[in-house]
Order: sequence, then structure tokens, then C-alpha cells
Amino acid sequence: MRLPPETLDRIFGFIELNSSNAWPKRPGPFVPQWQLYPLLFVCREWFVAAQRLLHSSVSLGSHRRTRYGGGWSLVAGGEDICASFYESIRKNTFLATFARELRLGSYYRSDLCEETLHHSYIISLCKNVEHIEIVGFNDIHRLELKEALLSTNLVELTIFRHGLGGWTSFSYSESSLCTPSEMIAYILRCPWLKKVTIYNTFHRYDDKNVLPSTSAKNLCPDLREINFKEDTIYADHLRLLSEAAPNVEMANITTEGAVAGELRSCLQSWSSTLTHLILRTDNVCRVPSTSVSDTFRGPPSFAVRSIDVPPGMLSKFSRVENVRYSCARIHLDTFAAALQDSSFLPSLRALRFAQDRSLWTTNQTLGGDAGQCLPALRCIRDACKMRGARVEFSLTNFLNRLMNESEAQEMSAD
Repeated sequence: MRLPPETLDRIFGFIELNSSNAWPKRPGPFVPQWQLYPLLFVCREWFVAAQRLLHSSVSLGSHRRTRYGGGWSLVAGGEDICASFYESIRKNTFLATFARELRLGSYYRSDLCEETLHHSYIISLCKNVEHIEIVGFNDIHRLELKEALLSTNLVELTIFRHGLGGWTSFSYSESSLCTPSEMIAYILRCPWLKKVTIYNTFHRYDDKNVLPSTSAKNLCPDLREINFKEDTIYADHLRLLSEAAPNVEMANITTEGAVAGELRSCLQSWSSTLTHLILRTDNVCRVPSTSVSDTFRGPPSFAVRSIDVPPGMLSKFSRVENVRYSCARIHLDTFAAALQDSSFLPSLRALRFAQDRSLWTTNQTLGGDAGQCLPALRCIRDACKMRGARVEFSLTNFLNRLMNESEAQEMSAD
């Protein structure tokens, strides 16, 4: 009995999904699809289906390992697997047309610079790719990788400067792949882009001349998620984003400089669609009150520092249901008092209250002032309880211990 190609695709995809769970956790999503290879040799129909799946979603970078004795034994290095895949699509470019997803990881070592070069060649050959995830790269061939990446027209893009090895000194690049302006210019050239996530930082300069000088209105109507998790964006970038992407649902941005008007335009443009906002500023320029219009009621989910958005500004956000509030000591009492008023954050359902530890002195955290924080923390806890809102505290170990001891005393008194 011959099964339809769509049925084979679903079956083979399920096999690969289950087999990936048996691999060690460390390689993450960069596990090669070894379980599909035997299916290439069964019959012609299976060969066609397995070949298409093998090349439609490609993950390169992690080593191939197998169980031997009591542990895992290395069979092939990630860089060798990457080189082999590149050679296969270079010799048969038809295979490259199947690629829709490329996940390209690197452990970043000075002797693996050819791996980054192969990544750039692979991106250039895969003309139909829609989703690219880059985790780590080598500085020696950074420019080739950037040139290949900026020539694509994607639906989803993710860039991690840190490699597969994690946050160690041997697993990250010393430079960013693209500057903020280059990334904004790229976004504006991709009308089908839906999600962009950048863990980039370390850009030594930012040439704003690459930004378009003409109107960017509705150039990116499909863009839903913007994550600049380490990069800082400026007023020109916010202005272009507010014009080009009116339907953003999730935004994670760090701003710098005088951005009040541009940030106001962004928030107003996204007000009808925005569901989650994480907002940070640099340590010099804060979010001015004029950047939040009187009609902006906030997204349902919001994460911010009190030094950027003090409690007084939060009173405008009547739509907010879930808040992660990193609070400075100087705002603790004000926030606790405001929370007693039911008109303050009236839609609140969950609060994660965290210390903004960079703004708490040692005395405030561990010294005599720590005990004076307890009444305010208890007020926050009790106010959330009265509202039926869930509350979670992220405090130092010392303050956590004081809170636990206080709660234990209250329970014993009752």
C-alpha cells in the first residue's frame, strides 16, 4: 500500500521528534537528524519523503555522539558534519531548495573559523530559507556571514552572540554580527518577517547612514515580535519601527538617548495589538512621563524597572494583568502604598516583585535598613492577596529569610 506524501511527512516528522528527546540535553536544538537516514534506503517513495525532511529543517553545530559502555562517545565533530552538509548541497543544489529552516550553531574556537565560513556558504545556497537561527560565530569570517544573512528575506530570525558552549570565555564572539542600524534596515527590507530575536551587543560603532531616508510606513505589516535583548536602540530606530510595524504583539527593547516622542509613537502605534512589553533604558536617560500618552493603557503583560517607570507612571496602565516589577529601594514604599488603592493597576492578576539589586546598597540589602523593608513587602503581599492576585518575590537570600521568618511568626501568632 502506498501512503500519500503528506502522510509520510507526518510519520517521519514524528519519528525524528521522538528520537531527538533521547540525546543529551546540552546540544539543545542543534541535534542532527540521524534517525531519518536509514529511511533513505527503503524504497523510492520513502527516499523522496526522507530527503525532503532531512533538508527542510537543518540543524548543524552539535557533535554526533553514540552510547558506548557507560557514557557517550564522539562519532563526528560538529564542524565536520557542517562541512559534509555544505559539500552535499554544493554538489547538488537541488537539495538546497528544500531548506526552510537553518539552525547554525558553533562552539566558537579559534581553530573552527572555517565552520562560520561554511555557515555563510550554506545560507547563500539555500535560496528558499524562511527561518534562520545563528548561535555563535567566529570573528574571522563574521563579515562573510553578515553579508550572506543580510541578503536573505526571512520570516523569522534569531541571532545569539554566545555559542553552543554557553556563556564561557571560549564560546562567544568578541563582536556583534550586525549593528542596530544594520538590523533595523534589514527588518525594513523583509515584508514577511514575523519575529526577530537578537542577543547581539558589543557593536563598536553604529552607522545610521544605512537607515532609509524615505517613509517606512507599513513596510513590515506581519512583524509580531521584536526582541532586542542586549542591543540598545535609539530614537531613529523607534521612529522607523513605529511606522513600519503597526501590529507588534511582543516587544523587548532597551532604549537610549532622548526618545520620548519616538517611544510614545511606538507605544501608541502598538496599543491595539501589544500583549507583552519589556522595556529598559540606559543608566542615564530614563523613560520620561511624556513618552506615555494619556490614552495608552498598557499591554496585558509588562516587565519594567521602577527606575525607568516609577509607580506614578504605572497608574496609567489599567490594562496590565501580569507585571514583573524590578523595584529600586527608593520606590519600594511608594509602590506598596499605591498598591493598596484598587484603582492602581485595577486589572492586576499576577505580580512578580524583584529587587533591582544594582540600585540597593549593601546596607539596604543586608544591613539595618533591610528590616525596614519588611512592612512594605508585607503590604505588597497582603494587597495582592486582597485583590486575588498571585504574587511572587525575587529577593536576596537575606531578605527572603527575613520574609519567611516574619510569615512564620504571623502564623504562630494566629
